[in-house]
Formats: sequence, C-alpha cells, structure tokens
Amino acid sequence: MLFGLTTTFAQHQPGGGDHKHASTHGGTVKSADNYHLELVQKAEALTVYLLDAKQKTLPTSGATATALLQTADGKVTTVKLMPMGGNQFVATLDKARSFRKVVVTVAVGGKSASASFDLTADAHAAHTN
Repeated sequence: MLFGLTTTFAQHQPGGGDHKHASTHGGTVKSADNYHLELVQKAEALTVYLLDAKQKTLPTSGATATALLQTADGKVTTVKLMPMGGNQFVATLDKARSFRKVVVTVAVGGKSASASFDLTADAHAAHTN
C-alpha cells in the first residue's frame, strides 16, 4: 500500500511543462487537465478554488474534492475537502503536523482533475512574492 501512495505522489509531480499562473486568491495555481486549481495554505486549513482555463473561479456545486497529504516524515493521509461558500473547498489541518506535499483531486461532471503542490516550496514562494 505504501508503494501505491508513493507512486501517486510521483505521478503528480509537476513536470518541465509546468508554468506560472496568476493567483486570484493569494495561493498557488496549478494546471489540472482542463481546469486550474488554486491552493491557499494557512496554518490550520487548506482552501482550494476550482478555476476555468481563464482562471475564473467556478462554482463547487455538484463537484467533490479530496486531498492526499504527505507529512515531513513520509506518512500519507487522505482528507475530504468540504464545499464552502459556493466557490471553494476547505479542509481543516492538524496544526501539530507538518505537511510537505498535497495532491488535490476534484471531480466535476464525472471527470476528475488533479494537481500536486509542494507545500514547503509553495508557501515560501507566496511569502517572497
């Protein structure tokens, strides 16, 4: 089972084709198939916005989302992101744990889109921009 989780993180690493995106909500934006996902990280919560190709925020009604979180010691936890406010997904985090990476998967209309975020690098970049 651990091999499968490690493989999941390896498969979702951004490749050389990854590029910068403008951030509407102050987070990190990554391409995810026909969508973009914006991840806003706070000490005790993750907020994810589903964006269209032009990075306009889309409603979350009818969509579901999960986050596969990896801690600094390599342990993996899956959490369901809850729809909130009509246009975002939110998950509460354990403040006592340090998360290193997250793979966010959003399912919309029978199709899913995923993006991988390096929480340590993305958090550092957000504070230096």
